[in-house]
Amino acid sequence: MKPTVLFVSPVDYNALKQRHQGLACEIANFGCKVIYLNPIRSGGLSLVSKQSEGLTVVDVKIPIKASAYPFIHFFCVKMALRMLLKKLNLKPSECVLWLADPACAAMTGFKWKWQLYDCCDLHGAFPGQKEKAWRIYENFIVSNVDLITVSHPYLAEHLKSNFNNKIVLMPNATSLSIGLITECVKNTKNKKLSVVKAVSSGAHFEWVDTDWLLMLSKIPGFELHIAGTGRGKGFEELIKQKSVVYHGKLSQQELAKLLAECHVGLLPFKDIELIKGVDPIKIYDYAALGLAIWSPKLNSLSDNKLITGFIGDSAVAEKAVQNLIVEPSGAELNTNAVVTWRQRLKESGILQFIETF
Repeated sequence: MKPTVLFVSPVDYNALKQRHQGLACEIANFGCKVIYLNPIRSGGLSLVSKQSEGLTVVDVKIPIKASAYPFIHFFCVKMALRMLLKKLNLKPSECVLWLADPACAAMTGFKWKWQLYDCCDLHGAFPGQKEKAWRIYENFIVSNVDLITVSHPYLAEHLKSNFNNKIVLMPNATSLSIGLITECVKNTKNKKLSVVKAVSSGAHFEWVDTDWLLMLSKIPGFELHIAGTGRGKGFEELIKQKSVVYHGKLSQQELAKLLAECHVGLLPFKDIELIKGVDPIKIYDYAALGLAIWSPKLNSLSDNKLITGFIGDSAVAEKAVQNLIVEPSGAELNTNAVVTWRQRLKESGILQFIETF
């Protein structure tokens, strides 16, 4: 009998499906009972659970949160966990803890059947985060868990001194199903180009190089599509450009359709510490649809074999646009580039390990 998995996520299940939702769904498809805990919220004391796509999705509210102050937050998280265990009639000794939110480090202090920490971001490097607090969380986690998975080798570097022999690389995968990709490709005709359509998807926050996107938007014969959220003066200036189409937040179906209508997928990252450990999910989505993939010249992305062009300035960009007009790309299912979450779980040995319970 496969175990119950408490999947502690830093993102809501109903948000745009990326790493956490994809992995949780695959673990459920494998036959485990998965309880997906949305980010703990403050301003009350309640627990609400509902069934969704074969999982139990849980929302927990506690009176306060204090993630910037670990020793207070440890108490808050323990309060939330004890309420969850009681309400859902769970015993840690009979469950697997899958921790993807380091702020919930206190949960690893319980005696679980087995516990894993899944690290896919350089926590503490996000704007506004106190690095010292996140190091406290991760140091506590690595002293308790049985295994750590990382999406990028760089993320393991600050953990190795504490946990050198139990770190497994598990990169990201496409967020789109093969069926959805195939359907979008089927409805898109790859005609001769007069305009190159490029798309930048995801959150356009402080780690995005809006100046690079603005430079691209001024290239003749280039049309830039922005999908997702954004903030800041640079972003506001960007979406006002005549050659820019701002779509806002899209569903998975809407995003897949937009990607299939474009020829280039963009990775507009800045050269900052946070990006050194990035393994963008959108690059797998772009590649699955056969798009050309462009990025600024960044050392952190230089070894990524899915990127087809590093665009350093407007002259390089103009040449790349003209090359695409001559030889169009996009809207073709690239089965060799389709990597699924099931595949990642198998390659890392996680599924095989679950089978031993």
